[in-house]
This record gives sequence, C-alpha cells and structure tokens, in this order.
Amino acid sequence: METNNPGKQEGIFARKIACEILVQIVKEGRSLAQIEEKHISQIPPGRDRSLARELVYGVLRQFFFLEGIANQLLQKPFKGKDTDVRMVVFLGLYQLEFMRVPEYASISATVELTRLFKKAWATKLVNAVLRGFQRGKEELIEKLDESARCAHPEWLLSVIKKDWPKNWQAIAEANNQQAPMCLRANLTHATRDDYMRTLAQADIQSEACKVNRSGIILHHAVDVVNLPGFAQGTCTVQDLAPQFSAELLLIEDGNRVLDACAAPGGKTTHVLESFGERIALVALEKDEHRVQRLKENLARFEGAEKVTVHVADAASTDSWWDGQLFDRILLDAPCTGTGVIRRNPDIKLLRRPKDIRNLTQQQSRLLNELWALLKPGGYLLYATCSILADENSRQIKTFLASHEDASYDDLDVKWGHNTGYGVQILTGEQQMDGFFYARIRKLELK
Repeated sequence: METNNPGKQEGIFARKIACEILVQIVKEGRSLAQIEEKHISQIPPGRDRSLARELVYGVLRQFFFLEGIANQLLQKPFKGKDTDVRMVVFLGLYQLEFMRVPEYASISATVELTRLFKKAWATKLVNAVLRGFQRGKEELIEKLDESARCAHPEWLLSVIKKDWPKNWQAIAEANNQQAPMCLRANLTHATRDDYMRTLAQADIQSEACKVNRSGIILHHAVDVVNLPGFAQGTCTVQDLAPQFSAELLLIEDGNRVLDACAAPGGKTTHVLESFGERIALVALEKDEHRVQRLKENLARFEGAEKVTVHVADAASTDSWWDGQLFDRILLDAPCTGTGVIRRNPDIKLLRRPKDIRNLTQQQSRLLNELWALLKPGGYLLYATCSILADENSRQIKTFLASHEDASYDDLDVKWGHNTGYGVQILTGEQQMDGFFYARIRKLELK
C-alpha cells in the first residue's frame, strides 16, 4: 500500500497500467487472470507493482460502491469510448476512500492520468468529481442503495440473500476483503509444525489452520520462490477449503482414482502426495494451457510420472476413457466461482444471471457422464467453489432423484453448513474460501 507522499509523478505509470487493466475488464470483458501478469510485468519490480495490484483489486472489489458515488457526481454517464476516463475517476475515488495516500496527492496523480490518456478535456471534470466527493462524502454514501453499499451487483446480492438469508451480509463483507495466502504442507516431507518452523527461519510468519491437518495461513503474502522447499513439493499454495478433498474421497490402496477438471492441480497433487504409487491416478483437463500448469505442479512431486494426464473434456468419454471403471472420482465442477470472489473480484463484473443456468446444465452433464464410469461401491466426490444452492445442494438433490443407484453419503465434519445434500463452506468462515462438498456412493442394484 502506498503510504508516503508520492508526489505528482511517482507511481503515475503504475496508476496508468492499473487503469488499462480495468478498461480491458470493464469494456472488453477480459478476465483478470488473462491479463494481469502481462500488464503488471511492464512495471519495474518493487513498490509500484504493489501499488498497481492494490488499485486493480481494490477498484474491482469496490466497483459498485464507486459506481454509485460517481453516478451521483456526474451530470451524464461516460460513453464507451471514454471508459478510460471512467476508470480514472474510479481510481481516484478508491484512493480517497480506501487508501492512506494524502488526498491532494491522490487528486493530483489521478488528474494527471487524463493527460496520459490524451483526454485533456476530462481534466477539469475528474478534478471536480474528486473534490465533490471530498466535500460531500457522508451525504453521497448515505444516498447509496443496498447493492452499492455492499459493492455487489444487484442480481448477485439478491441470489445470495435468497440462498443465505442469515449469512448474506457476512458473505458480502468477506467478498470485499483480501484473502489470505494459504499453504498445504506436504506431510510426507515434514509435520506441519516443523514446516512452520522452517518458514519462521525464513522470516515468514504463519499460523496453523484449525480445521485440517495440513493448512497454513501466512500473515503476509510472499513470492512462491521464497517458500522453503516449494520446488521440491514441500508445500503447495492452496486455500484451506479444497484441502479436504483427498480425505473426503476415502481412497484405499489399489484404488483407481479419477480427478476430473484437474487443473491447476492442487487437489491432484494432494492425492498424489497422500497415496503415491499405491493407487492409479488419472487427471483430466480440457484446456491445453491449464494442462501445462497442471503438469508443472505435478513435476514437483515424487511419482508424478505415474499420473496419467489427458487433455480432454471429462464428459466426452470416447476421447479418453479406456473402459476401466474407477473406484473414486473427484469432480471439481466448473461453476460461477462465487466462493472465491475475494481472490477473483472481477467475477462481480463478468458473471451474469444466465451463467448460473448454463453452468448448472454443464455440471449436470458431467455428473451423469462420470457416474457411468464409477464402480458399484465406489464414491464420487462433487465439489465447487460456489456458494449458490442451484450449483450445489439443489444440483445434488436433483441428481439423487434421477439415479436409483446413487446414495447420499453424509459427511461427518466439524466445519461448514450441512445442507442435507452436502456441506457448504461460506466465504470467510475460519479464513476459508466459499466451497461445497457432496459425496455420493454407487449402489449395486440387483
């Protein structure tokens, strides 16, 4: 975070890069994951990179709040060709409300951006909007509607309120916070306590997760290259919630295990490090670029060469399946990602109501196709990083109603919310991302 007086020019390039990233997301619908590194890498390593990232993530988290303020201060909305000026305004408002930058410096640097974008006509306009916010901040915030105050699109806030009437405010608040960097200690290398001591020796402070055996929460994010033993698989960067997968699969020696939709490989590597060559592990991913990430992660672990990786759609079994049934199947299904908004704040802008319907249909197709590949007596573990009932408990309820050979297996756990058709972790609970699990056993029908 920028805390000192930056002067007019210091940090101006970082602000310009931040604005360019925001324009591509808002105007072109690009995802942050697609464009962030390419743009941020233009900034020399150091403080300005951190400033650019804070501005991008901060504006995305507070986008609908900032929009509500700006709309009150503008006489008419910006045209599409002036999205850059709109984002300049949002950057300035974000700095004034959420950053410890002197107000005069925030305004001066923001106004200067209009000239860098060759929009000198907007100089007075941007200055007037920011000073208007300075003068009337309390009144402007008071006039915001609920959606803007919660910094969520109205449709999404409505769905969250419907699904979680007692928890929606905590969810919205958690979505607007920065998520902690979490690790999974490889317990075949060292105990979690031993690895935490190794971290401390590297001047990396951490605390143990209270709900699983392998999770570690870092007090401050660090570059993975500075994590002791990372290249050797001693730890993996992974949120706490997905770390339950390997245990909930109830894997036994000799099992044939399928990890569908496997990239980037956090759960795949967890199964590998836990069971190694005692099982036959198959990993699927249909996106070739994500498969490369999966293979890079696998390469850090012993026995990776024994994992069979297919570039294929899990539901198109003709393209990859060899005809042998599986004892265990992990389906981490494509979803809205509403449980990981704090890590991917662009979800608030890019998701649409129709996406829920399209994704639930895709999830249902995957469930049905993969169910046919499971042995009688085997288990399918369904997981998503969503908090929406349509993708989770209702999806499982519908599946069970249409499969007489499917039996819901209640999860005896001390975390999350038991929905009757799976366990839902809500965003921010015990520092975890929003996540859902349901385990289904395949019956042998007579």
